[in-house]
Amino acid sequence: MILHPSKTDYRGNIISQIFFFWLERLLFKGFKNTLTQSDLNSCPKEQRSKELFEKFNKHWLVEIKKNKPNIKIALFKTLYLIFIAGGALFLFNLILFLIQGILLRNFIYLCAKGDIIDEIGT
Repeated sequence: MILHPSKTDYRGNIISQIFFFWLERLLFKGFKNTLTQSDLNSCPKEQRSKELFEKFNKHWLVEIKKNKPNIKIALFKTLYLIFIAGGALFLFNLILFLIQGILLRNFIYLCAKGDIIDEIGT
């Protein structure tokens, strides 16, 4: 089985990553025909299980030398960038969710008053 690293565009810009545009070509191909392993992209080196295991094992060996080893600490040290990125996206989503409610309330208030044009100032 040979996976093709040149096929992958999963690291597109931030908009492509958020909205999964990089996956669109593969989804359409899978919709039309059955996907085979040759259609799949190779996994980047830093995301391969061997690389992640080596990083985790290094942190875990340090952790088990302590009186009370904690697997959560070893996992965090291994995957902290992913955790931080996920937390930032969660916080961004939460802020947008709160702003949406505030804007909807203001829009309903404007509509309830009757003349929206006067409120906008046009």
